[in-house]
Amino acid sequence: MCPAIHLYDVSQTLYEHAVFLDTSAFIELQLQNPDALECKDQIDLNSVPTFTTTLIIAETHRRLLYDHGKILAFSFLSEILSSNITIIRHNKPEDTVAKDLVHQYWDLDLSFCDAVSFAVMLKLGIFKSFTYDCNHFRAAGFITYPPFYI
Repeated sequence: MCPAIHLYDVSQTLYEHAVFLDTSAFIELQLQNPDALECKDQIDLNSVPTFTTTLIIAETHRRLLYDHGKILAFSFLSEILSSNITIIRHNKPEDTVAKDLVHQYWDLDLSFCDAVSFAVMLKLGIFKSFTYDCNHFRAAGFITYPPFYI
């Protein structure tokens, strides 16, 4: 009899080198932060698969729109929707895990958006994140960039 294969076991090998992009990374990229640009260049140069969620896109667009204006916000949307970054649309199972993570990390004031990111990353076996929100990601056990290391 063949043993059951769990999605997590399979996905961990598929996404082992992948990087999840967070709102803070997208904002720094739009603002042309040299460290962020270098990090993204290294990710692209090394053909590292990149992922984000629809929630991250919405949060980034909102922050750019209100903090930096319509042009930068629209530029972000145009770039992200035509990029090679895989956009994950979460669903109810990730929402449930996210709610549990908000409770588990109660002392961090973890946002639902971050918790959904963590739930998606855990589901896919992605353990590296491109973020400037290092405290939350590191507290949850993820590796953070920048700086970029292989």
